[in-house]
Amino acid sequence: MKNLIKYIGSLFFLLLFATQLSAQSSNVSLSIGCPAAVISGTSININAAYGYSNITGNITVVVNYDATKVTFLNSTGFGLAAPVLGGSGASSKVTYTFAATSGLNQTGAIQLHFTAICPQTCFGVTNIANFSGTISAPGATTIATTPCGTNLNVINDWGGSMYVSAYNCKLNQVTFNVNITRSSCYRIINPTLTLSSSVGTVIGSSGGTLAGNTVTLASPLFNNKNVTVTVQLPCNPVTGTPTFTAGPVTCTAILNGDNCGNYFPNIKIYSTTYNVVPQNSQASLSCTASSGNSYVAVVTNFGKSAINANLTTNLPNLNYTGFTHSTNQSTPISGSYKTFDCAMIASSSIPFTSTPIINTVVIGSIKKMDYTISNLQPGQSFFMTFTYSGATPSCLPAAISPYNFSTSGNYTGIPDPADCNCTYNLRNFSTASCSFADPSGLPNMICTGSTYNNSLCHRAGETLHFCLKFRNNGSGPLTNGILNLGLPTYLNLIPSTVTYDGLTTGISSTLSGVITLPSSIATGPDHTVCFDATLNSTAGNGLHSLNPKISGDNLSLRNICLYQVLICQDAKAEISKKVKGSEDIIFSTSGSALPGSIATYQITINNSGNTPISSIQILDRLPEIGDKTIRNCTPRGSQFSVMPNGIFSPSSLASAANYSNSAPGINNIPANWSAALSAFSCDVSGIFSPGPKNTMLVNIPGPILPFTSYAFEMQVVIPATAKPGDQICNSVALKTMYQDETGAEYPLEIIESDKVCLIVAPPPCKPCPTMIKSETMTLNPGTVVNPGTPYVTKTGYVTITTLKPVQEIQINISDLQYHFNKKECKDCKTPALSRGGIFPLNTTQTVGTLIWDDFTGSSIPSATPVDNLPQELIWNLGVMLAPGTYTIPFQLTLPNSIIPDCCELILDKFALKVSVKDADCNVCENFVAPSTDNCCTGSFWDRQQMTWSLIHDSPHTLATKQTEVSKRKSDLKEIYDHNKEVISGNSLDNLIPSYGVLNIKCDETYRIMEGQNRTFNALFKCNPNMTNCESQSLVTITTQSGNYINVINQPMPYNQIFNLPGVYKIKYIGKCGGVICNTCEFMLIVEKNCCVGITKNGPTTVTADHIFQPNNMTSITSSPLLHLTAKSMATVNLNYSCSQNCSATYSWRRLKNGVQIDSGTSPNGTINFAPPTSGEDLIIISVNCGTQNCNRTERFYLGCEFCLIIFDPTQPRIPRK
Repeated sequence: MKNLIKYIGSLFFLLLFATQLSAQSSNVSLSIGCPAAVISGTSININAAYGYSNITGNITVVVNYDATKVTFLNSTGFGLAAPVLGGSGASSKVTYTFAATSGLNQTGAIQLHFTAICPQTCFGVTNIANFSGTISAPGATTIATTPCGTNLNVINDWGGSMYVSAYNCKLNQVTFNVNITRSSCYRIINPTLTLSSSVGTVIGSSGGTLAGNTVTLASPLFNNKNVTVTVQLPCNPVTGTPTFTAGPVTCTAILNGDNCGNYFPNIKIYSTTYNVVPQNSQASLSCTASSGNSYVAVVTNFGKSAINANLTTNLPNLNYTGFTHSTNQSTPISGSYKTFDCAMIASSSIPFTSTPIINTVVIGSIKKMDYTISNLQPGQSFFMTFTYSGATPSCLPAAISPYNFSTSGNYTGIPDPADCNCTYNLRNFSTASCSFADPSGLPNMICTGSTYNNSLCHRAGETLHFCLKFRNNGSGPLTNGILNLGLPTYLNLIPSTVTYDGLTTGISSTLSGVITLPSSIATGPDHTVCFDATLNSTAGNGLHSLNPKISGDNLSLRNICLYQVLICQDAKAEISKKVKGSEDIIFSTSGSALPGSIATYQITINNSGNTPISSIQILDRLPEIGDKTIRNCTPRGSQFSVMPNGIFSPSSLASAANYSNSAPGINNIPANWSAALSAFSCDVSGIFSPGPKNTMLVNIPGPILPFTSYAFEMQVVIPATAKPGDQICNSVALKTMYQDETGAEYPLEIIESDKVCLIVAPPPCKPCPTMIKSETMTLNPGTVVNPGTPYVTKTGYVTITTLKPVQEIQINISDLQYHFNKKECKDCKTPALSRGGIFPLNTTQTVGTLIWDDFTGSSIPSATPVDNLPQELIWNLGVMLAPGTYTIPFQLTLPNSIIPDCCELILDKFALKVSVKDADCNVCENFVAPSTDNCCTGSFWDRQQMTWSLIHDSPHTLATKQTEVSKRKSDLKEIYDHNKEVISGNSLDNLIPSYGVLNIKCDETYRIMEGQNRTFNALFKCNPNMTNCESQSLVTITTQSGNYINVINQPMPYNQIFNLPGVYKIKYIGKCGGVICNTCEFMLIVEKNCCVGITKNGPTTVTADHIFQPNNMTSITSSPLLHLTAKSMATVNLNYSCSQNCSATYSWRRLKNGVQIDSGTSPNGTINFAPPTSGEDLIIISVNCGTQNCNRTERFYLGCEFCLIIFDPTQPRIPRK
């Protein structure tokens, strides 16, 4: 009865809370944030942070601005709807309208981008641009913000640089380049550059008019400008006058001019230094090679002196038809060459002539050429061209594509007495290597266009439509092409929307975006792959690049049709608060505590948006006794105080977090918090004395990344004056900034959590310390499945040490929370059990001399109805229990998945209330909870695989035919995870890897052929924080019928040969410390290979009214295909025999213009086909053995008797009789 009264009292308080929370008003808020100052001519980012509660309908946000001072660009981060521009001049505005989300404390932000108009006015002048806004919604008062002003400053921000663009050692001249970059708004009238050089004399300039050391530029100067300056250094080698040969030369240019009638010197000073040293001759060597029939080696002199060069060209074994030499300089080049034949025997040296040399007899057997050139002038090039054809080369063996050419050598400068500061040392060329591949017969896939609906940014939940257009412009078809869309994790493909040239036939796709293209894509026309994908909530904001890739049997993997997706900024933050009092086991929104005890608050900040949040401030109201709501109250002090040495644990950000709750007489709102807090009546300015202020400020700089949470705890002391039944409620508010892709911060609206309440509990009974010495509870790891019941059971025990005689012990379930890990299952199919039940081990279980009171009338869990699970156990007289230590075993029942081992049960929380009544009827109640950390805690499968050797399997056992797998894709999974193992007949088309690996998924079904061996390879890992937790990874193999194999608990890796067909159940078992922590089951179907030894019995015959080729052909797959017409019916007779007692069946398809229009199956080889109503249909008949498609087909064309058919004129036609 006592428990019932307490329950009714708690229910009354809950109803009272619900009544107080039911009436929530509709409200909106808006704040406009703008920078204090920007430079005129640059961009301005304005942030409009909004908030609302309990709004139904549309929200309208209006931002006002002065179009004479700023220009609106966009607000791409918004994405909900396109803004509407209105007004004009100083009364311009941008309006946003969007649907409200239901609930309290909804927040968001719009980032608007403007450009400050450049007035091109005087230096130092400042304009002011003002921004303001309003927010309105149905049922809420329209809120208008105060103007936010930004100074638009005109400053001297002329920039640029100075660098050396050239040094001429011949003339000893240095050319400097002055790169002037424009100011945002600062205009210069009558601009000049004042030049100076530490050595030499300024002799020339471009980009202005040079007079002495001053360059006059065009006026006014408002755009970028480039000016060159040439400095002559001392040089006179003919007369012997000293020449400046080495050392630094510093050149300076000072930009001057007028601004608004005032002269401003030194607007910008440019300076750079060049370290002069004697300059050597300079030349380069390059080459080109093409499939067109030529290799060209090119020597280019880019120094200041003429050069001589020695060169060697190595040639691959091709059929060379000749070579030519040429130059682009007007003066002749002298030189000579030697060729080396197939045996690398050199010819005599042959001088170059003034005309190209062509000698097909000598050149045809060339492997190498050495040649020299003389007097190549500065700025000129020499070309050596070798031509070749596709004929058989005279030097064998013939080179294999790709064909590699190379040229190497050295050069020296030719001295000139008139040179000022040049040297002529021998220098080596960098080797020039070129190659080309023979593209004959190979595909080349190029992108010809890609589109998606990218007019605006996108938000979670949207469906995006993509189209990729590509073409094969190679010289051969692409075979067995694969298009990998490269979808990121935030895009979910909708497979049913995948089309190829507008059709869904002829291709297949996976959820990961791997599309199998038609088996052959010819050269020529464009092809288009289109698909839809939904955007999930894991997408970060900003511009994301996607990289589709294409490959095939004759094409290596390469990028194709790259495209980008813009994700909207979606800044959101949430805050929650929970409490755990001295009488509570877990955190929740309501708790209980004793007077003078410690209560722990847990505050969680959740970044539910896609941008980081930072600069986090938490305003936590410390409550006052009697608070029943967080609203409609006045400022006052608090009897609460944060424990000076209590828990305050902001986890990873502990070093940066701080809080303040110090002196009395301080306003209870931080000075920098928004006036929006006035909506929360308790959180207004006020001075409280005596006692501390009733708010506490926590600063956490962050950032908190998108889609992550951050929690910390703090402790408070319950006032000793509190009385049982007193209610104490409070809340917490959050102020934070969100970050855009550049890291810049913008504010979000302030939000407040739901209230959290504590009820002061009565003190514990006084006899407890003299009645009970200790109470503990242990819960064993692992569960036991009860076949045929909706239960699994866990066992545990409670240990009690009593100090007095006891007449009754009662154990109640106080807290029980669990969830299911679905382990790849779509539905755990758990029974409707909400809490589970508690049982003794058997009906005769006693606690010493106390006897179990079976008040449920049940003996064991399996006999208890689901709707009558016991929540308590009672042991009573019997005989009075003597003082001592007693261990009480118990069973805890929990829901069991109907599908065996489909889902893993995870027990989150479990606690018992233990009540002990002594001989004097004093009752003591205590709560006990087990340590949930055991060997299984945190255990996991590190690897779940099935592997096999591809080399040692016979070809017909390697893979299931792909089309057959596609037919069964609703209940089977392809055993291979790549697309290269497809059988054609009895031979393997492609055998690329030598070792196959399949990552197993629990509760799936896989199929192999008989005779194959499989290695079962899984690794289970245990709790890393506990010792003596030995890990075991075991496999069990059983059959559903026949008992071909009976492997029990073998360590992995374990190899098994499956010689006999059947259905096998494979179970991976993970153990820790000898306890089963996890299992994973899957089915393996071993099929007979019926297609081995398939034979055809006699020719295939076709009976019809008219046949346009001879009848009784050996196979109607002969080329050309059979054409026939029929008035009413065409009958095909074919007969195949299968091996291993498998039956032959036949499936057929009917295609018109390449599109399937009908299909069917036949248990025998006699199949009738009605003629089409128009044109011709292609009939394809496939032969099956058992459930396997054996890749044998028969095909012919069928036309109608009474319609006009246009036949291929190359096909023979027999006139009708």
